[in-house]
Amino acid sequence: MKKILVVVGAILLVSLAIAFVGCQGSAGPAVETKPAVQNLSIVLGEGKIIGDVNDQHEITGEFHRWEPSVLVVHKGDTVNLTVTNPRSKVHNFILPDFGVTTPGLEPRGGTTTVQFIADKAGTFQYACGIPFDRDNGALDCNLDHVRQVGTLIVLER
Repeated sequence: MKKILVVVGAILLVSLAIAFVGCQGSAGPAVETKPAVQNLSIVLGEGKIIGDVNDQHEITGEFHRWEPSVLVVHKGDTVNLTVTNPRSKVHNFILPDFGVTTPGLEPRGGTTTVQFIADKAGTFQYACGIPFDRDNGALDCNLDHVRQVGTLIVLER
């Protein structure tokens, strides 16, 4: 009797597995979504590092970063990206993999909008394209220029 129950149980498990796999395939092909227009905004933000100095919480440093630091779109989307610079120095926005370069954005509010088609999937870095040059005493960008980066993620449809 025990063997019969084990065999019947095994048959039921196999039947359930076959039914489950069959149901998975019966939904038909995945619905393909059409490319969309994505209206996004990004700003060069500023963070503060707070530390203990003489038993007091004080600002010990500042750093600049793109906010948001990650943008996500789908392959084929048209992206309208508004870029704003509220910082005290000239900055711009570059996304080399899509041929995007804004002009220099004036300090304290320079804004521009760029458009591109996200025609390839993957992860792509964006940054400020105006270098900081300590030796030439440049007034453009900031000392933390190399950290002013973010990531565009383009998902397959």
